[in-house]
Amino acid sequence: MRRYAAGILFALATMLVLSGCGGEPDPSTLEAVKGTASLDVANAVWSSAPVLTVAAAPIDGIEGATPAATIKVQAVYNDTDIWMRFEWPDPTKSQTRLWTYDGTSWSKGGNEDRLGLYWQISTLDKFGTKGCNALCHDTADNPDEWYMISPKDGQRADNWHWKAQRALPVGYVDDKWLGGVLEDPTDVESANHGDSKDSGGYSANASEDGKSPAFMPPNLGSAVLIKSEAVPIDVSMITDGVQIPRELIERPIGSRGDIDSMAVYDNATWITVMHRKLDTGNNDDVQFNPARSYPFGVAVFDNAGGFKHAISQEALFLKFK
Repeated sequence: MRRYAAGILFALATMLVLSGCGGEPDPSTLEAVKGTASLDVANAVWSSAPVLTVAAAPIDGIEGATPAATIKVQAVYNDTDIWMRFEWPDPTKSQTRLWTYDGTSWSKGGNEDRLGLYWQISTLDKFGTKGCNALCHDTADNPDEWYMISPKDGQRADNWHWKAQRALPVGYVDDKWLGGVLEDPTDVESANHGDSKDSGGYSANASEDGKSPAFMPPNLGSAVLIKSEAVPIDVSMITDGVQIPRELIERPIGSRGDIDSMAVYDNATWITVMHRKLDTGNNDDVQFNPARSYPFGVAVFDNAGGFKHAISQEALFLKFK
């Protein structure tokens, strides 16, 4: 009888081991596989890289929020670099941060499509279980008073902010970090900080009084205004309905510009690849060690910003195979 019982226990243990080795992957874990990719979204390496499917949902009560979306995420790495591929549905390609002339005066409005990620630079309370929700300060009755902030002063998060109009056209992801102090209580964005840079980045395209654009693209009609191509406003070309981008864009030199990106928009879908060094050497970035796993969160924005996103509902984990 003892021999029989021992045999059953051995068989059960064997089944558990085998199921652990060959079972379904953890639905919250992104497995990065060894290889070398490129910024080409159709690179052959992606056909064999595991896909993490993330169900992103809007926050209840947010008017005009991005609808629920399924985000597909993949990762490839080698000894020095990491590439990540993201794919998600979006009914329109939005680059609408524009000045508009009505025949008499200018007004500005609009937004852009975006994708955002948060990583730990230092350990963040509850981030390993709640993901981005651990950074959301949403206790006020008015959603306009909500903000993102690290759980404690001294804790920092790395924010990769992919922007379809202000950063993508010049090949980078806006690299920022989130602190634990709202430095200006009247500014809900004041816990957010841009990474260090020597020069570059986007800036307001505005006249001295802020009531009109100062520059325009060489060809009117473009939603993108690259700083090196900008020309002063030619008033003879300004007619009712003319639109001009709100920002002059230029890739930053320094930590803020150390994530490369390219993307395609096709068939109501965005596909983008991001690339950076595993270890950038910058203290405002997460540094990846393939011997460890890393919690993260992801969100998509349909022509929106702030809390009008669809967000992963739990912590996700990047694991290097």
